[in-house]
Amino acid sequence: MIKLKPPETPQKKFRILHIDADEGYLLSTKESLEKMDKRFEVDSVSSFHGALERLTGSYDCIISDYTMPGFEGFEYFAFLRDATRAPVVVYTGRGSEDVIAEVFSLGANGYVRKEDPSHIKKLTRRVREAIEKKRAEELYSKILDESREELRRERDRAQKYLNVANVIIVALDMEGNVTLLNRKGCEALGYTAMRALGKNWFETFIPEVNRSKIKAYQHQRLTRDALVPFDYIEYPVLTRSGSDRLVAWSNTILRDEEGRVKGMLSSGVDITEARDTENKFRALHSHAVEIGRAHGLDEIARLTMDTIEGVLGFKRGGFGVLKDGYLSFVALKGMQGEVEDLPIIGPGVSVRAVRKKRTQRVDDTRLDRDSIPDSNDSLSALAVPLMSGEECFGVIHLEASKPYAFTRHDEMLVETLAMHVSSAYDRIRSHEDEKRYKDMLEALHRHATELASASTIEEVAEATIRAIRGVTDFHLAGFGLVEDDVIYLVRGMGIKNTTSLFLDGPGVVVRAVRTGEVQLVPDTRLDEDYISEDPERDSLSELCVPIKMGDEVVGTINVESPELNAFTENDKKIVEILARHVSSALHRLQESGRLAQIGSILSSL
Repeated sequence: MIKLKPPETPQKKFRILHIDADEGYLLSTKESLEKMDKRFEVDSVSSFHGALERLTGSYDCIISDYTMPGFEGFEYFAFLRDATRAPVVVYTGRGSEDVIAEVFSLGANGYVRKEDPSHIKKLTRRVREAIEKKRAEELYSKILDESREELRRERDRAQKYLNVANVIIVALDMEGNVTLLNRKGCEALGYTAMRALGKNWFETFIPEVNRSKIKAYQHQRLTRDALVPFDYIEYPVLTRSGSDRLVAWSNTILRDEEGRVKGMLSSGVDITEARDTENKFRALHSHAVEIGRAHGLDEIARLTMDTIEGVLGFKRGGFGVLKDGYLSFVALKGMQGEVEDLPIIGPGVSVRAVRKKRTQRVDDTRLDRDSIPDSNDSLSALAVPLMSGEECFGVIHLEASKPYAFTRHDEMLVETLAMHVSSAYDRIRSHEDEKRYKDMLEALHRHATELASASTIEEVAEATIRAIRGVTDFHLAGFGLVEDDVIYLVRGMGIKNTTSLFLDGPGVVVRAVRTGEVQLVPDTRLDEDYISEDPERDSLSELCVPIKMGDEVVGTINVESPELNAFTENDKKIVEILARHVSSALHRLQESGRLAQIGSILSSL
């Protein structure tokens, strides 16, 4: 038997009109708002005249810049405010404190700057608040206009709506006594509605240091400025626990049936965390300048941990750098005991952040399978990877001794710091790459110059080994020459292998001679031709480039490393250039008749 689902109750839609001269911006804003809140239905118009035609319709909220082409100053906004009773949220890419004050004095219900990093989220929140505030005001006014019995019924309905509104709503009489406080307000202040009603707002809910200033504002608002329909102000409130919370208030005048001022209705949003985050973002940007001047990764790490402690207030953590398959912490704060290097293939929250290249926030490490128990008794962790393009080069790791210590705001702040660190790292690496490239060109030029004046094979070999030391970071190298099916080591640097190899036997060098091709071995343990002498001390990667005169291989340049996958395509190209230099020098010596000494030299070797 097929069971039918009952039809879903459709959500109440909010009709919104967006006015902006930039048609492209209208489209992107419409898509973003309707995605952020499925209840939003956004109509867009790019001219004032088009807006006037649309304003005849019924909209829950208007989004608009405070000015439009063809208008001066606030002339357009004054026309707009007079043309609609719907709440208006100003959404602009321009503005200052004077502009904010002016648009609110003209009746704006909210203000959002386009250049703000989270402007769409803020715009969505301001629109919701404006609509909720407008509905609360309409309901509250309706309460005052009905008969006592109707007043009771409407008040119950209004209170239900006010209680589900996600903003603080409070009404004050002319003396500043609380006549209404919704559920959100009760939660924010720590009082029940019964305990809050009748209390003086200023004496009970305003910190003493701010009390006289807010009282003066209230008095002016209810007397001289009573004709201003809306205004906006930020001030702290005092909770029952004694803590201060910063609240952004939108206020409107309440009047009786005869139009006399009888009090004020305010809706507020707690912006304590948001303002603290904004202040930290500003401080982070100033510290980013200092990090940007760093001369090396160790200095970047130290400055980063100082910033985390001084600006963000986190006391325990480390700056890890990825190297040779391990995560090594080069700067620490507040960590007890020794922090060992962590293998990337092993457990650890930081290791997981590096592998996934994504921030890891662990609210309770006891429930996380990758968390490693330590002497710090950490119960929560935050690990943010450090990225250079698609490459992860390290991690910022933070810990706390209590669960749920890190919030989404903390995550955003540390991710912002990580972006500054990445920029500084890229700058340093770019500078180092540029210097390394210049050094390489100079070393290659020096090698070519030395070979041009070399008069013996030994001088060619010596110059080539010096060049390898100058243009690469490798310290194991050999220069070999072929004679009578044997390759002899003429000069070496750090290599302990045999001084000669038969061409019919094993060896990466032998294979390079036989095939005439470059041999790049990322892992010698997997190469069947590699000759192992001591598994604990063997080289783990090898690069061998044949030296050719025409089609004949006459020698090799061999470079080795104790690290896996140590050689890049760039290393290969550099050694190939050296090999061509050597080939040219050998050809010159041959033509001058000096190559005949090779036999005697090799015989002595």
